Amino acid sequence: ADALVVALGQPDVWVNAAGNGVYGLFSDTPAEFHDRVTAVTYGGTVNGCRIALDLIGRDRPGAIVNLCSGVALHALPLMSAYSGAKAAVRAFTQALHVELRLSKARLRVASVIPPAANTPFFAHAPSFMAAPARPAPPIYAPEVIARAIYLAALGRRAERPVTGTILGFAAICRLSTRLEIGRAHV
Repeated sequence: ADALVVALGQPDVWVNAAGNGVYGLFSDTPAEFHDRVTAVTYGGTVNGCRIALDLIGRDRPGAIVNLCSGVALHALPLMSAYSGAKAAVRAFTQALHVELRLSKARLRVASVIPPAANTPFFAHAPSFMAAPARPAPPIYAPEVIARAIYLAALGRRAERPVTGTILGFAAICRLSTRLEIGRAHV
């Protein structure tokens, strides 16, 4: 953060995009992998927000944008660590958003909730399955997510789902889970 200020000056916008993942059944994923995903993805966002609050200040206009994930709306199996960490990022961002509003801060915070993007994330995520990790289609260009981050930094919305795919994904997941549970009770 100090190097950033020296190179570019005091920021008006801070983007937290901390995240790493691991794939596999929860019972097959070693605890240290689960803990690392939580520490990097959730802890990194929390620490980034602390730094941003100090650098930007509550009384200056500006924005903190936390990159969330569609799995924060409804978790995916085989991604329990990442799903839990991104759900924590979403809840944390919601709480911080309300705290800033109640204190009449000029600084805003928002979360961007993207679908799968064509990034190296999946290639870097360890897999405890027979197959390598792959994103759930459709897979979007990183520029789509970057535009949503830009709009979130300028806007007033506390959450910015990226594309209708995210909202559809959450609705389908909730419906399919209910159908499975209903079928199990028949």
